[in-house]
Amino acid sequence: MEIHGVHKTPRPHVSKVVPFTVNPTWNAEMYVVTMLETERERCILHVSVFDHNDILPDELVGEVHIHLGDLPTGIHNHASRLFPITTSSSRRRRRATPSSTPCPQVELAFDIITQSVKDDTIQLEAWEHQRYSIVRREWSKDFLRLPPKDPYPWTSTDNQLPIGGFHMSDTTAAAPTGFVSRVGWVYDVRLGDDNGW
Repeated sequence: MEIHGVHKTPRPHVSKVVPFTVNPTWNAEMYVVTMLETERERCILHVSVFDHNDILPDELVGEVHIHLGDLPTGIHNHASRLFPITTSSSRRRRRATPSSTPCPQVELAFDIITQSVKDDTIQLEAWEHQRYSIVRREWSKDFLRLPPKDPYPWTSTDNQLPIGGFHMSDTTAAAPTGFVSRVGWVYDVRLGDDNGW
């Protein structure tokens, strides 16, 4: 899968091979792309379907081109649709099929999250605090002094109330019903603020 029309083109996504089947199913395969709403109106998602071959190069079965501006927006809508695959010319020549044979299709689900519906997301920042040891010449949570001199090894702010603990699980809660947990890390080297020093 590959996106065209974005200011900064993301890398193509290549799914895993599903062997020994003519109707492969991929579970938990995600291709996440961040773009502006104005970019989405002109973006095309290119999906290429290949027949895997262990000896020869993989054979292109066909392609689907999806205009992202035509898809509905919203979180957890999972707009699942069937898209007809335009069969490659080499495959059409080699495999003449009767008209009664159904056209190959690919089913894809989309979550189009725009800035307006992004407010439905819940973001929790959990900070890992460390102190540098001059003797050992390394950073570690083990060098922290207990509060109030230093913060807890893990802290977060939930509803403006500070939460702290010795493990990350002390500062986080399970994702609410209908939400999906996505974890990301940011290395903060700022000095003199509430989150890192």
